[in-house]
Amino acid sequence: MNNIIVRKWTSHDGKPYQLISGFRRIAALKSVKDDPAVFEDEPIWARVLDATVSNDDAYRISFTENLARKDLSLWEIAQACAEIKRQKETKGGMNSGDIEKHIANLIQKDDRTVRRYLKLASIQDDKIKEAVHTGDITPTTALDIGNKSLDEDDIAAILLHIKKFPKTTRTFVNFYNNLEVCSKWSKLSIAIILNCPNADKFLSLEKKELLKRIVHRKKGSEKPVAEVLRGEAGSLAKPIPAMDTEAHRKSFQYRFA
Repeated sequence: MNNIIVRKWTSHDGKPYQLISGFRRIAALKSVKDDPAVFEDEPIWARVLDATVSNDDAYRISFTENLARKDLSLWEIAQACAEIKRQKETKGGMNSGDIEKHIANLIQKDDRTVRRYLKLASIQDDKIKEAVHTGDITPTTALDIGNKSLDEDDIAAILLHIKKFPKTTRTFVNFYNNLEVCSKWSKLSIAIILNCPNADKFLSLEKKELLKRIVHRKKGSEKPVAEVLRGEAGSLAKPIPAMDTEAHRKSFQYRFA
C-alpha cells in the first residue's frame, strides 16, 4: 500500500506515529473492517519518516501528495492555503507578505498564485464556491462574480447560464458587461434578461454592436427597451439588415392576412 506516509512522532497521548498522507486510503481500509478494533492490529505498508522532519516539511509532503491527485479542485487548494494563513496568523510573528512567501514555498508555487488562491478562498457565496469546485467557472470568473453587487437570484442565474454556455475568462467579461448594460437600460433584473430569447447570442456580441441593434430595434418597434428585450430579443441576435428584412416580411404577412 503506497502513498501512505507517516512520521515517527510521540504525541501527548503516546501514539508512536503521525499520519502525514494517505488519509483516504486509511479510511477505505477501515471501512472494509467490520470491527474497527480489529483494524488497529492490521499491518499497513507505509513510508515512515523520522522525527527530525519538521511540521512544515510534513505539511509540504502532504500537500504535494494531494496535488498529485487529479481530482483535487482549485477550491480545495485555495482552502488549504487559507488554512495555512490562518494558522500562521494565529501564531503571530509573520506579516502577510512573509506568510504568502511561506505558503508559496510549501506548495511550490509563486507568490502571485498564492495571492490568487487566498482571494478565491475569501469568496462567501456557496453557489460560487460550488461552481469553482466543480470546474464550471474559472477562479478569475468566480472572483469577478463575487466582487459584483448581485443578489442570490442573479448569481444563480449567471452560474446556470455559464454551465449551459461555458465562458472563458475573456468572453465572460464582455458577456457580463453587456448583461449589466442591458439591465441598467431596461431596468430588468439580470435573471430576467438571461431568460430572454437568444440571450447568450446577443449578450456575446461586441458592446457597440449590441447597443446599435437595441437602438435600431427600439426605433423600429417604438417599444421601450424592456419590451424589446422581453418580447423581441430573439431578433437582436441578427444583424440589422436581417432585422429589417424580418420586420418587412412580418409586416407584409400581417397586411396580407
